[in-house]
Amino acid sequence: MLIEPAPRSSGKLFRCFMVSLTFLWLLLTTLGTLTGEKFIFMAKAAPSILILFILLIIIMVRKNVAQAEKISHFQLLDPVMIYGIYLFWSLISLTLSITPRYNYWLGFGYLAFYVITLLIAGLLYSIFQNIQSIKQNENPLCYAAFLASSVLLIATLFALASKGFKTPDQSQYMEAFFGASGVGLLSICVTIYPLAYGWTISRGFLFMLAAFLVFMGGSRTSLVSIFCACLAVLFVKSKKLSLILLLIIFAALIASPKLIKYMQEDVFLMHDDYRGFQTLSGRIGIWQYSLKKIKEHPFMGSGFRMSDFELRKDIGISSAHNAYLTSLLETGIVGTALMLLAVLTAYWRMLKGALRSQDKTCLFYFGVISASLLFAMGERFLINVGNPTSILLIFSLFYSRLLPFSQKTRLTDTSKEPELLLTKAHI
Repeated sequence: MLIEPAPRSSGKLFRCFMVSLTFLWLLLTTLGTLTGEKFIFMAKAAPSILILFILLIIIMVRKNVAQAEKISHFQLLDPVMIYGIYLFWSLISLTLSITPRYNYWLGFGYLAFYVITLLIAGLLYSIFQNIQSIKQNENPLCYAAFLASSVLLIATLFALASKGFKTPDQSQYMEAFFGASGVGLLSICVTIYPLAYGWTISRGFLFMLAAFLVFMGGSRTSLVSIFCACLAVLFVKSKKLSLILLLIIFAALIASPKLIKYMQEDVFLMHDDYRGFQTLSGRIGIWQYSLKKIKEHPFMGSGFRMSDFELRKDIGISSAHNAYLTSLLETGIVGTALMLLAVLTAYWRMLKGALRSQDKTCLFYFGVISASLLFAMGERFLINVGNPTSILLIFSLFYSRLLPFSQKTRLTDTSKEPELLLTKAHI
């Protein structure tokens, strides 16, 4: 029985095809959120279902390719399994909730998107693991998410240029695309990527573009979460560099009273009765009311994606502006605990992977999850199927399964080993 190396000429081509397919899926899924509520299912479901079928066909065609060494195995705290249980619990909560029929099917449709997204993410990682394309230098799925986020930010820049770059006080900023918070979520991926994988001229330009759009957008949630996440990534990568950066920022604030005044009055709006830190743009009042509503259905919640209708009916606000409160409103204590357990388990493994083996993909996911956890304190979603950065959280659940289960087991880089194809002719 002889074993022949598989031809490597098609490997790069297939890799480029898969990255392009992932990029297209992330782009279309995000653009689907721009459609009205009546068309959102068609705009988001059609590309996702198409990609799902393409991936299934690819797996069937490539079923004779030898499997890569299985690093993942059954784990007591499997983030993917926990997140799957969370989605199942969300279905139970939605089924048992007492809501109008239209609202029920709307929630069921959104839940279906989450299940499809989980399946696509799992198939993508399965395919990339089979062709041994998961490397410690650059993850193809992370690269596809970075490209999709970059294209959407560049499109936002052109939209703003056509409006003359008006300030947030003069017009409703970025209403044409995703809103200031949506652009902030896209910027998380673009700013963390070069810090984890290394700088190039194009990545530096995109980093500055993302920082400019976040600063101009006036979203303090985005500004604080991205800054803290970048600092956390730098601290894991180089403690000295992060401390030097902190000292420079501190010295700049001390040396420039005008900068402090500008940050207080124009960025953080300390003297604004509504948008200042005293009320957090009215969020404190919404959070207080949300806590009262949570007590009505503390364990089951009011149903997946039903908090929008509950809050709009009661106080005229369509969002709790806090992902954790939103989850408690919709899926109760049980659902929220499952979701956080899945994300935090992956988060802890990413931190260990970044510290122990200096895995750049672990470092990238660590930064993305750090920013997302902070971002969720002021916005409605932690995991959302309408943004590449949020879908990266689902990707991170699968990547965490490839990491060593214990300290004795190390993540081996098999990228230099030839792919082996066992042909029937030599058996």
